[in-house]
Amino acid sequence: MNRKARLAAVIVYFALGRADGYDWNRVQPRITSQVQTLTPTDATALLTRFCASSVKTVERIGLTCTTHRLGTAFTDSVGAEFHPEGVIYGHFLSPTSDDAVVSGWSAEHHPDLWGGTLLLTKSNGHWKPLWYRSAVITHSCRKLPMPSGREVLLCEAEDGGMGHVLHYLFSVDLTSPVPFTESVLAVADSYSNPCFTDKRRVERVEWDERRRELSIEIRTPERSRKSTPECADEPIHGKRPPLRSTRAFVLSDKGFWAVVNRR
Repeated sequence: MNRKARLAAVIVYFALGRADGYDWNRVQPRITSQVQTLTPTDATALLTRFCASSVKTVERIGLTCTTHRLGTAFTDSVGAEFHPEGVIYGHFLSPTSDDAVVSGWSAEHHPDLWGGTLLLTKSNGHWKPLWYRSAVITHSCRKLPMPSGREVLLCEAEDGGMGHVLHYLFSVDLTSPVPFTESVLAVADSYSNPCFTDKRRVERVEWDERRRELSIEIRTPERSRKSTPECADEPIHGKRPPLRSTRAFVLSDKGFWAVVNRR
């Protein structure tokens, strides 16, 4: 395979233009998200069987509806308002299914990253809601094809607190939804306090379509102790990570596997 063909096989998912409407405050996103901001018209078409009330736009909040009681698959949203924000369509349940993933929020808190996901599938021309899960975060994602043709999502999210800024890269398999913390592929955790600085960032995300290989590069440009009197006797714990570290994953029909650490 010549150099030009190798380069053509790799798609670099830098976030140049974004349509998902998500407002990033702490980190630079690295995935070109395929999530689209949900319009009132599309929200009404998708959520007729999920929302007990009509979808309306509330000032400073956005799209809003109250939810039906639909069973145990929807316990995370029972009795609460739902605020849909984005949607991505694809073949998430099978190679031939027509599915929709709606990202938004209901009654979530910080451990859930204040968000959740509603999965719908098209049946007899209508959108049927299948489940709603808190902490399944899908506001900034793109589709990746398994060998079978079924699709999974590669997503990213940010978080912060107590001096930390975190940038998560994770997968979402809609046939077996789990909280984002249980499907993390890589995380860059930058930390700063009066004594220490440990800066890390997601530098590059690449997808090799031919090999179905995902590469995530994390850089650690700075790790140091601040020269202040109160910090003089406090050592930096642990060995400094390499300046550049790359993790590689192969996507099979069973998900991502064969993690390889590269430097």
